[in-house]
Amino acid sequence: MTKLLACLLLTGAALLGGTARAEPALVAHDFKLPKPLVSERFVLRPLQLRDSALDHEVIAGSVRHLDQDVYPGGQWAAAMTPERAQVEAGYYQRQFEMARGFAYLILDPAQQRALGRVYVWSAEKRGYDAMMNYFVRESELGSGLAGEVDRAVRDWLAREWPFKRVLFYRDLGSAGYRALPDKQWIESQAEAPAASRP
Repeated sequence: MTKLLACLLLTGAALLGGTARAEPALVAHDFKLPKPLVSERFVLRPLQLRDSALDHEVIAGSVRHLDQDVYPGGQWAAAMTPERAQVEAGYYQRQFEMARGFAYLILDPAQQRALGRVYVWSAEKRGYDAMMNYFVRESELGSGLAGEVDRAVRDWLAREWPFKRVLFYRDLGSAGYRALPDKQWIESQAEAPAASRP
């Protein structure tokens, strides 16, 4: 691991406002990850630290959509800076390396312009072994790209990944997602005194 990546990971939880916790791998250690998804309209490949400028640009160009539509009432996109984008990209790269979660950048076919992100992550809700979420660049909302990404990724998950039941965040929206019952470890963490949380 590079010194820069190590530094970013050490400061990442504080900058992102998250809590650190030990997470199990999302897939078995001997599972061979699928090749990046390629279509006529986009390429899906792992989000890495080197992509932070591309990633920041797509978020900065989609603030209204992200903070009002995808994550209503949030300020994640509005608060994103180039430095925070580096932290996120480093964090996601490390999670990918440890098979704890898989963040992908959606790129144009030439891989010069970011069009959004796809997340394949541990499901924190009962009855699901993984969850998928995504967003596309605000300027692409009328182009049909979101539907193409949605269909292609659902098919890819069903065909090439080992999950039995995937939670699709976009089917539920924020309110529907929050209404689902949490897994036991989430409930235990929420009930623990703040000082004792990891």
